[in-house]
Amino acid sequence: MDRRPVRVAASAPRLADLDHLRTSLTALVIAHHSAIAFGASGGWYYVVPAPKGSLGPLVLTLFAGVDQAFFMALFFAIAGHFTPSAFASKGPRAFLRDRFARLGVPLVVYFFVLNPIVVYLARRFEGRTSVSLVSFVAANVPGVFGTGPLWFVLALLVFALAYAAREKLRTRPADSHPFPASDAVIVRFAIAIGLVAFCVRIAFPVGWAVLGLQLGYFPLYIALFFFGIRARRDAWLAAIDRRRAIRWFRVALATAAIGVSFAAADLVRRAPGARRIL
Repeated sequence: MDRRPVRVAASAPRLADLDHLRTSLTALVIAHHSAIAFGASGGWYYVVPAPKGSLGPLVLTLFAGVDQAFFMALFFAIAGHFTPSAFASKGPRAFLRDRFARLGVPLVVYFFVLNPIVVYLARRFEGRTSVSLVSFVAANVPGVFGTGPLWFVLALLVFALAYAAREKLRTRPADSHPFPASDAVIVRFAIAIGLVAFCVRIAFPVGWAVLGLQLGYFPLYIALFFFGIRARRDAWLAAIDRRRAIRWFRVALATAAIGVSFAAADLVRRAPGARRIL
């Protein structure tokens, strides 16, 4: 570890690679929630009933399970990457004021206005209610309120508060940490996150949430947010060579393929007619 203090530039340069990644992840978010709406495992406002005996829900669950393993964590990494420069350029007060304006206001509007409307429209479409919006909301308070997909915005707001508090309490500049030269460090990091996530999932299984935050997923989200912060401070993205990135991309594909293979085998075992179709 380099003990020299890190000084973060007040403005972060525009990175085309991150723009492309963010665009791709946004498309994946749309595909992910569309998959849930058409039968993948997960919660959504309205789910299209699948034909009896259809493999669609199981196949869509495989898709959603694979992208859930990385796509939101990468969003947190991108957010973490731009946090140090925003804090350095604005200062603590302006940084938090900006975050509450950009994140807090939309969150409050969605929680108290848009989420009840979306829930109401879904129930009307399902034929489960015929009353007016006002009557529906009055009869379902407080359950009709919620963060919905803006749980991500709530999490970013919490992370921003945590970052500002950490910087406020910091007594000396952060030390410099070069990008790990050994793949063994990355392997140990992945194993550690996996073990922590496993333990957290025991206490907070999938589906258990607070204000829409499924805590079982958060070990990876927190780790990748701080990875993004460190990547910005120490220019980690510039230190990643193409050959190494391709190697780890292949590892990721192989890991996903193994997971899908096990899940598909379980699909064949459980789903009527699946063996014949596959």
